[in-house]
Amino acid sequence: MGSVVDPDTQKRLDPTALYVTMLLDWKGWEHPDRNHLRRSVQWQAFYFPLHEADRWDRLPLLRIENPILRSALDQQIDGNLATPQQLSEALVQDYRQNREVPFTVWAEGLRMREQNGQELAEIERDGLTVAQRLWSYQNHRMGHGLDILPDPDDET
Repeated sequence: MGSVVDPDTQKRLDPTALYVTMLLDWKGWEHPDRNHLRRSVQWQAFYFPLHEADRWDRLPLLRIENPILRSALDQQIDGNLATPQQLSEALVQDYRQNREVPFTVWAEGLRMREQNGQELAEIERDGLTVAQRLWSYQNHRMGHGLDILPDPDDET
């Protein structure tokens, strides 16, 4: 990865600057309901409820290689890159249930099926890969990688 242009300042950010900026720009830690994060292993469900989409969430960062998957999403995706906000709001046709479901719900079901040893179709494997990119992005923004640091309020 070379650099990314900050959509607000138009300055090029090297990987370290991008990492720190994206981490510090997430506003969920200021939300009154932020304590839910301490009790949850799956932080992704709290990403947008605690944080209003910002410039990073609207930046096309997440690659979707599979053209069938891109067309299955109900979002207008330019080229093969989607924004985190688009994927969080996207609906996808779940052919197993024969209904439209949120992309993240669909992907969570795929993750569970894969963990249970069930084989996934190609579009499902590709969808899970894209979802894992979204979840990695969200975990980074939320500082989940920093959970090795001691919590001063946790006495256990």
